[in-house]
Amino acid sequence: MRTLKVLVTGAGGFLGREVVRGLQRRGHSIRALDLPGAGTSLAPTGPGVEEFHADLCVSTDLTAACEGVEAVIHLAARLSGEDAAVVSTAVEGTRRLLDAMEQARVRCLVLASSLSVYDWDGSEGLLDENSSLEPHPEARDGYTRAKLLQEKLARDRCRRSGITLTVLRPGVLWGPGREYPPTIGQDVGPVHLLFGAARQLPLVHVENCGDAFAAALEDPEAAGGTYNIIDHPELTVSRFARDHLRRSGRAGVLMPAPYGPTLAVAAFVHRFSPGPLRRKLPSFMAPARFQARYKAVTIDGARFRTALGWRPPLTYEQCLERTYPGSTAR
Repeated sequence: MRTLKVLVTGAGGFLGREVVRGLQRRGHSIRALDLPGAGTSLAPTGPGVEEFHADLCVSTDLTAACEGVEAVIHLAARLSGEDAAVVSTAVEGTRRLLDAMEQARVRCLVLASSLSVYDWDGSEGLLDENSSLEPHPEARDGYTRAKLLQEKLARDRCRRSGITLTVLRPGVLWGPGREYPPTIGQDVGPVHLLFGAARQLPLVHVENCGDAFAAALEDPEAAGGTYNIIDHPELTVSRFARDHLRRSGRAGVLMPAPYGPTLAVAAFVHRFSPGPLRRKLPSFMAPARFQARYKAVTIDGARFRTALGWRPPLTYEQCLERTYPGSTAR
């Protein structure tokens, strides 16, 4: 694979930093795009990394950001705030980025999507890239709506303009600073409730995910596909929770909670709570959100491995060591 000049949006983010490092390891040159006015870039620096500051939703120099690059990895996203802002940022930012790519004649886009786009309620035990997408995103959250609309926009525009689009749908990211994914369960004081303790926990460590995005540029035969990214599909909720307590040194008791009865309780409380009280309930109490977080579904990440021959560079034990430096498994 020849070396490329690659624009990475969201390069200073949790995943963006690792994507830049993954591209560096492969010898590519990177234009790392961060928001303006952020001071020193959080993205990795060094030979082959050029900083570029712009806001995808308002900056007028996006064509300049795309000039001279051969591929774009689009990671930038708003993860919190009002749902309307999350959606508009994803859609408008992607639309303007695609405008700039067309003007600069960039012909390759790798888009970061999410497993949240799938219809978890309608799944029958397995989710792969051919599974149905969420038909009622309004019952979930702004992030799900944003990713569905972003994918649709990118597919429509890239099809018309001849841009090769590769869509990656990572599992829940974890790593230093995000040690305990919300898809495990809920904490009640020292008690850690595990919703469906034996189910697969569809995670991907941030370093392995960064490597996967970099690898997606390296096989022309795999370009244009849609891929789930899971690095250790054998991982279960109970195993990860035990490892987290041992490695982090946190005190606590792990208590399995059966998925079905817990969902029934959440649905009952959500349905029969008065409007003002319902708005104050934890977000996971909404049935559609509960299912998307905790339903026992097996995520098939084999397509990406098969198409690219990709293997996660870090084993699960190495992921734990990178996430909890200095800790030992007790």
